[in-house]
Amino acid sequence: MKVYLFKLKFLAPYGLRVGGEKDTGNRLTVLRVKGVPTIPSTTWKGVLRSVSSSLTGQTVQVRSEVSKRVEENLGTDRSQVLQDPVNVLYGTEGLAGAITLSDSPLIERVETRYHVVIDRKSWKAMDKHLFQEELVFPGKVDLMVLLRVECDGVEKLWIKTLRYCVDPGIFLGGGKSRGHGYITLDVNESQYALVTDLKGRPMYRSLRELIVENQ
Repeated sequence: MKVYLFKLKFLAPYGLRVGGEKDTGNRLTVLRVKGVPTIPSTTWKGVLRSVSSSLTGQTVQVRSEVSKRVEENLGTDRSQVLQDPVNVLYGTEGLAGAITLSDSPLIERVETRYHVVIDRKSWKAMDKHLFQEELVFPGKVDLMVLLRVECDGVEKLWIKTLRYCVDPGIFLGGGKSRGHGYITLDVNESQYALVTDLKGRPMYRSLRELIVENQ
């Protein structure tokens, strides 16, 4: 098994709003953890899984040894589920995925924007439909990733997913129609390390090297 660590940096020039349970009434708030605006790991996982799913037609089959091991423990039906590398990478019901993602605190300013709802028939502002939206402008967003590679295809799928995040990029949270939430992976500032010694410090290299090597 290979183990990778990733220090990913995303460019977020247009503002973000990942909302929580407190989105109520006419005010759309950002999710806060201990008072700090945060992109939770679950949001990252959902968005990246969606990207990976769209790329699975270009990936190879999962190694048969894994399917055999799962079949012995959980039965044939579960083994068939693991023929999809997306399930191996992100997990599925009752099975942990190969990837672990961090939360991303956003220690930056929060702005409140005011909007009106437009009637799509008349293209005029609707009366009494003013609402407020909180936006965070972090500039850059950090994401830590741990990847455990046991299956053929999973590593290639993850690298393709990262390449998609570079160009064309992805959207996080709400306000997509207003251009909010668009982010791109900064391949020059991002780093990765292949962990070979659990007692030693990982040696990080530019993510560009990994993406270029696997084109």
